[in-house]
Amino acid sequence: MGPLDRYFRITEKGSSLGTEVLAGCSTFLALSYIFVVNPAILAHAGMDRSVVLFATIVASGAATIAMGLWARLPFVLAPGMEMNAYVAFYVVSTLGFTWQEALGAVFWAGVICVVLSIARIREEIINAIPDRMKSSLALSVGAFLGLVALKVAGLLVYDGVTLSGLGGFTTLY
Repeated sequence: MGPLDRYFRITEKGSSLGTEVLAGCSTFLALSYIFVVNPAILAHAGMDRSVVLFATIVASGAATIAMGLWARLPFVLAPGMEMNAYVAFYVVSTLGFTWQEALGAVFWAGVICVVLSIARIREEIINAIPDRMKSSLALSVGAFLGLVALKVAGLLVYDGVTLSGLGGFTTLY
């Protein structure tokens, strides 16, 4: 374990290779739902499920490997479903943009985020948000994803962004 331990400082952090492997496997299993849910969400925007599945796997794998090897941090990185749901159910379905236009806007938002991060402005913005508001934002994102899940499952029916009724409880999409 010599070279791995020296590079990742596993022993220094009070862990072992076995613990890290087990943690990695359990984290993968806990987060693998995104490989099913992400294509289901983005299919509502008109994207091909198979292509989205492939892109989700490649992006998640590449970003996680980069985080582990470059930053030496054991974090899994994957697409944010709240943003994907926003794009699919609001930007495309309600505002009428094509999914290509929506992804173009997401690209430029990412460029702006990188610039703000490099300039340390992003960190100042995050530090300026009160902790209670950060908790409230986390709660609202969770509630939003719950509603999206109920829509994708066909249990809630929407007319645009307005809840119009309950769907079928025996037919899932």
